[in-house]
Amino acid sequence: MAQQGYGNFAFLYNINNNLYELLYEAESKARINYRACGKVLRDALENYIEGVINNHLLSGYFPDGTELYRKINALNSEAEMRAAGYLQSGETFEDRPLLPRMENVTYLCEDGCERTGSYWDFMRRYSNSCSHPEIKPTNPKPCYANVLLCLRGYHLLMQRHFRSRLPKSVSGFNEDRMPIGDYVVYEAQVPADKERSKCVKEYWGHKLDEDGVPEEYVLIRTYDRNSTDETFMLRNQNCFTEAKQHSHTFVPEGMAGLKELTKLSSAASDQYIISYSFNRQPLPLENELLAGMTLEQRLGLCRKLVSYLNKLHTSSTPIYHRLLNYECVYVCDFNGEWYPYIVKFDHAKIVTEKQLGTVLMNAVESQNYLRKCGREKYLPPEWLAIVNDPSVADWAKVDIYALGVLLADILRGEVGGKKVEFDELEELGVSDLILDILENMLAEAPKARASMETVQEFFEENR
Repeated sequence: MAQQGYGNFAFLYNINNNLYELLYEAESKARINYRACGKVLRDALENYIEGVINNHLLSGYFPDGTELYRKINALNSEAEMRAAGYLQSGETFEDRPLLPRMENVTYLCEDGCERTGSYWDFMRRYSNSCSHPEIKPTNPKPCYANVLLCLRGYHLLMQRHFRSRLPKSVSGFNEDRMPIGDYVVYEAQVPADKERSKCVKEYWGHKLDEDGVPEEYVLIRTYDRNSTDETFMLRNQNCFTEAKQHSHTFVPEGMAGLKELTKLSSAASDQYIISYSFNRQPLPLENELLAGMTLEQRLGLCRKLVSYLNKLHTSSTPIYHRLLNYECVYVCDFNGEWYPYIVKFDHAKIVTEKQLGTVLMNAVESQNYLRKCGREKYLPPEWLAIVNDPSVADWAKVDIYALGVLLADILRGEVGGKKVEFDELEELGVSDLILDILENMLAEAPKARASMETVQEFFEENR
């Protein structure tokens, strides 16, 4: 059920709720299933045309079974509407238009060629392409570009038809306002890690209950299915699946629930879309947030991060993040206590007998991204040796080093920037014992660093 005030067609909610529901549903399917979206748009077009016919008492002019294209052509024909008795002698469509004038558009066809035609013809024929399995070369191709073009056409049509009942503040169509599946979208951005993760766009959204109250929050990440290899794109889902199999809870501690909104094997969309779900509003681990926390609250975040990463490392199927930094952590407030969630396992190492393929070179290449963004401090001293010979990598100790940097950042209350000086932490009241374990985690030699189990035991014993 669509919710009032959401999506590009919210202005229709109190004007024509049936049309609003159909167009909201079409928007929600636009990225996930092009054909399903087109079928709903067909229903919307039929609903709209029937409304025009009934509102102007023209149903008698159209015999039962009259096809949609015939109705549209007739309603756009001044001669036919004069014959139908709608236009009186001397009247023209300029005096009493039935359907708004629509521009010509250029669209991609099934045969790979571009063609130009009226918006009316394109919207109807796109829906036909989605409703019938046979491929007709000159029909619009079910694809995301045509989906957007079609939705923009409906948006123009609705605004022009109902213009006398709309406030002047109604804005134009915005792709980023479209709902995605069950989720209302309230923010969209090009992700900061696009170069590293190959994620094209990410969206913040929520699922609403019957009263319109958020009951689930999501971070949705979209990938171009045709430009990134399958092994890399599936790594997040594989990590979540493996971790869940070895957890007593449905969502492993310290991880957000992960869903595939589109399957990589699906032919219904060119996008691979995943969502991370949270019970509370998630917030990125940023300086403003940390500045509002006490040292004890920041220590609580550190303990939880150590515990969660230890569970991943010590599972019967160990998982190593490999590119851990503050960008991979979100936090939620549960009645004054902050809980961290580790996400974005695009480059993770999964130690399993299953043949999952490798994303090692993706991880190695991502060092350039971290260096460019000034985050090379999360890379351990041995990273250059790993680049030259990945077989020397001890990924557990790579994570330990990155976690040490991250914990120091959190305790300082400032992520990113230069590496933390221990004098800063001492002045803030961080104990010598914690400084000692951080120093161990940041040792130059991987073998000198403690294991994740040892770090976990330390934080448990020193509360």
